[in-house]
Amino acid sequence: MLLEAAHANVIGGLPREGRPDFDIRKEFLRIKRAAELFEIAPGIKLSDHLYTKAIDYESKRLHAILRKSAPKWPAGYAPQAFLLLEANEIGGTTVSTGLGDVEIRNRIQHTGIIRAEVDPPFLALAVVGEHSKKEGFLALRAYAQPIYKGNQFIPVERHLDRQLLSDLTRFQYRMRQKGVEIAIKKPLFDILTEKGHVRPEIIVAFLDHRTGEEADFALQIMRRNDTSYLELKAEERLQLEGITKVITVDHSLVGTDGILDVMEAHID
Repeated sequence: MLLEAAHANVIGGLPREGRPDFDIRKEFLRIKRAAELFEIAPGIKLSDHLYTKAIDYESKRLHAILRKSAPKWPAGYAPQAFLLLEANEIGGTTVSTGLGDVEIRNRIQHTGIIRAEVDPPFLALAVVGEHSKKEGFLALRAYAQPIYKGNQFIPVERHLDRQLLSDLTRFQYRMRQKGVEIAIKKPLFDILTEKGHVRPEIIVAFLDHRTGEEADFALQIMRRNDTSYLELKAEERLQLEGITKVITVDHSLVGTDGILDVMEAHID
């Protein structure tokens, strides 16, 4: 929800010239702003207790601020803070960043995909709370999510997702030369349609400056060809067609110019 609110899952249209300036500091700033929309306790904003550097935990700065604010927390709610870290490695109970490691008391939770050895980087969210008076504030639990790049916090589940996002970025530059502006979104939640809930893999929006046409389409990637999977994807396509046009592409085209050609033909 935090990444969705921060629009971290969106690649906006390119500037008229040059390249966009992707920066990890900008990504964290967007998330901190979005954190103002969430409460971790009544009257306590997530943004008041969200940290993005391992040093804040290692130096106990986080602990001191949390301890000072504890008397202001509403009754029945334990004081807690959150660490959001860009990680270059995730161990069983260790979040490793370029500026230090954070040990988590319990085993880090993550998607099953990580067990299939998805490469870094990751985005890890850890909750810091008081496990016992004796031990004080500790990073108790954490969840890790693979992301596209260290300066683009788009959630991914597998290497093919990263390659697809790279292809879509190339598509932006190709179409800019032809007067078409492209924006990309990876939906993080299901969309309710008349035929049920569905989640497009990718939504591509375009503005054709040549004609003034503005529209979007869903990109559906076919990863297997067994009967049950094909039936599932056919149903998915029917649901998606209720809200937008759909382009279905075989996974073998990902990483090639073929996928760019298919999308361009749809716009032309």
